[in-house]
Amino acid sequence: MKLSYFQLRLRDGKVMNFNKECNQVSYSDDKVCVFRNTNDDSISQKFLTLAIVPYDRIDVIERVSEEV
Repeated sequence: MKLSYFQLRLRDGKVMNFNKECNQVSYSDDKVCVFRNTNDDSISQKFLTLAIVPYDRIDVIERVSEEV
C-alpha cells in the first residue's frame, strides 16, 4: 500500500511532516499557505487544519510517497 502526504521545508532548515497526515495544500490566500488533512465521506468533506504558514517562511513543499 502507498502512503502519500505533503511535507514542508522551512527557510531555516526545519522539516514539518505533520505526522504524515497532510494530504491537501491550499494556495488560495495570497499571504499564507494552508496545510490540511481531509476526509471525504459520502455526505460532506471534513478537514483539519494542520498549519498556516506565511509564504516568506517556506523553502519547499514536497509530496512524499512511500510504501507501508
